Amino acid sequence: MAAAHPHADPPPGGLPAFASRRGQLVVGVCAMAKKTQSKPMGEILKRLPKSVFKIVVFEERTILERPVEEWPVCDCLIAFHSRGFPLDKANEYASLR
Repeated sequence: MAAAHPHADPPPGGLPAFASRRGQLVVGVCAMAKKTQSKPMGEILKRLPKSVFKIVVFEERTILERPVEEWPVCDCLIAFHSRGFPLDKANEYASLR
């Protein structure tokens, strides 16, 4: 499992309405390990306030070997296509949820 990414504090003015109603929004990151562990990905994820977003990075083994019904459940999916990435499975997951 990829290391947790640091997150920024919420923006001035408070949290978005969905966060105050439901707690944290779970953001799933679905990409090959080279992408999820890259510096650019870290830069993207650190801009998401910890108090609003819970980041779940899908393990590469999960993406490649497990059926989409067994992937982590999330409110929002961020997927990055690259060589070897099973785009059909990612689309199937998005349709399932």
